[in-house]
Amino acid sequence: MVKNINDYIAKSMDILELSLEGIIIFDNYFKIIYVNSASSKLFGYSKDELLNLSVTSLLHKDFHHLIPEKIDNNISTGEVYMEKLFKNKQGNYLPCEINLKPYSMNNTIYGIAFIRDISENRLVETEMKLLNEKLIKEKEILQEISIKDPLTNLYNRRYVFARLKEEMEKHNMYNTSLSIIMFDLDGFKLVNDKHGHLYGDDVLKTISDFFKTTTRNSEIIARYGGDEFLILIPGSNIEKAKSIAERIRVDLEKLSFCDSDIKLTTSAGVIEYKGENEKDFLNKVDSLLYSAKKSGKNIIKVIE
Repeated sequence: MVKNINDYIAKSMDILELSLEGIIIFDNYFKIIYVNSASSKLFGYSKDELLNLSVTSLLHKDFHHLIPEKIDNNISTGEVYMEKLFKNKQGNYLPCEINLKPYSMNNTIYGIAFIRDISENRLVETEMKLLNEKLIKEKEILQEISIKDPLTNLYNRRYVFARLKEEMEKHNMYNTSLSIIMFDLDGFKLVNDKHGHLYGDDVLKTISDFFKTTTRNSEIIARYGGDEFLILIPGSNIEKAKSIAERIRVDLEKLSFCDSDIKLTTSAGVIEYKGENEKDFLNKVDSLLYSAKKSGKNIIKVIE
C-alpha cells in the first residue's frame, strides 16, 4: 500500500528511470521532489540541483505569469497537454512538449510532468517553412519570367494578349471602355546600323524605363516585338487614349541616350474597342501605325 508520495516514487522508481522522457514530480507549490535521469540529461542539471529548483524556474520567463502560486482543487483535475519553452542550465531555451497529470494523495495535490524535447520537430517545421517560402519565391520568379520581356523587363506579347482578352470580355459583359496604343520607334534601324545592336539594346532599355515612368499602374505596357510597344488602357475612351499617346510622343522626343546626339521620335496608332474580335482589333491598330509611319513619322493616327 502506498502511504505517501515518497513511497509512490520508491515503488515506481524502476519504471520512472527507464523512461526516455523527462519526468518531474512536484508538490502543490511547484517545488520539485523527484526527477528521473532523462530530466537531468534534458536540462543539464544534476538530480540534486534539480531538486533544489521549482518547475517555474525551468520555464521561459514569459510563461511565469501563467503559473499560480499553488495548485488548488480547481485546477487539479484532468490531464493537461501543452508546448512551452524551458530553460536548461546553460541558459538555452528548449521547446518542449509537456503532458501534465495531477496526482492526489493525503489531501495534497502533486503534479507529474512528462517532458519531451521537440527541438528537432521545431527545426523540421522551420526548415519546411523556409523550403515552402523558397518554393513560393521561385514560383513567383518563374511566373515573372514567363510574363516579362527579358531585355526590357516590360510585359511580353503572351501576357498582354491574355490581358487584352480579359478586358475585351469585361467590355462585352459590362460595356466598359477599352483602348490600345501601338507605338513604333522612328528610325531605330539606323541606330543599330550606326552604333551596333548592343547599343541599340541600351536604347530600348532606356525607352522601356521611360514607358514605365510615364504610364499608370492601370495601364499595361508591353514590348510587342522589336522596337514596337503596346499599351493596353482599360477604362479609357478614344479621346483619353489619344491624349496619352500624344503626351508620350512629345516626351519621348526629349529623351537623351547614352551621352550621344541621337534623338528618336515615335509614331503610334490609337483605337478604341468596339466589339470586334481580337485579331481584327489588333490588325486595325497595326494599320493605323503603318499609316502614321507612311505619313511622315512622329505622328499619332486615330480611328475616331
